Amino acid sequence: MAFPGIGEIPVGYAPPTLRLLVEIEQPRTVHGVLRSLTYRVTLFVEQPVGESEVGHLSTEVMFASPMAYRALRDTRRRTTLVTSAGLRDTPVPPPVEPALVARTNERNVVLTSVEADEREVRGVLRLPFANPSLFDHAQDHVPAMVLTEAARQLALVALADTHGLSTQHTHVSAITGRFLQYVELDEPTVLHLELPSPPVRAAPDHPPRSTAAVRVVQGDRAAATIELALDTLPGPLAVRRAIA
Repeated sequence: MAFPGIGEIPVGYAPPTLRLLVEIEQPRTVHGVLRSLTYRVTLFVEQPVGESEVGHLSTEVMFASPMAYRALRDTRRRTTLVTSAGLRDTPVPPPVEPALVARTNERNVVLTSVEADEREVRGVLRLPFANPSLFDHAQDHVPAMVLTEAARQLALVALADTHGLSTQHTHVSAITGRFLQYVELDEPTVLHLELPSPPVRAAPDHPPRSTAAVRVVQGDRAAATIELALDTLPGPLAVRRAIA
């Protein structure tokens, strides 16, 4: 997933109009039943004249019958499978300060604590089950989207703390994720991020880019790895100075 044109999205009085082009590749069937395929999605935004491409992604998905899926999930657990719907009223741990992760509403914060040593920054996953943006339907595991958002939030904390970058002006420009196993809803999950290197410019007219490699760990198992590229864009005052 990459967003090379994110800086070209127009800012106006109304949300921009987006168009998604979805292509399906490499479908695989077994005895006439679809088992896996690859989605390739290109994202376009409407400009004053025509439209421009702002991002693209590729994802591989696999399909299983309800019986096969349940058998797969039962092999991982020793207790009854729980769902996010059944946990909606569970008390949620306090979030980190929303401004630290470029949020204004604590409902959208998915880290409950962050600590660091000389090697890495660690964050504990926080799951607001009643937030429909994160759990729009009953889930029996933590969605990849939520894990990716947690990785983004941890990267922002680390970049601000180690290099003084603005969280409000630092945006994800590319994501590469490998999701290795289901992340259970009712077990502690910790994200680990090696201390990021200073941001660099690929060219004089490019924004400073930082990279972050996050490991998602539950118990003694690595559940996912998420690599992020983040660009720190100039703030509104810097833009005005450049225009002037």
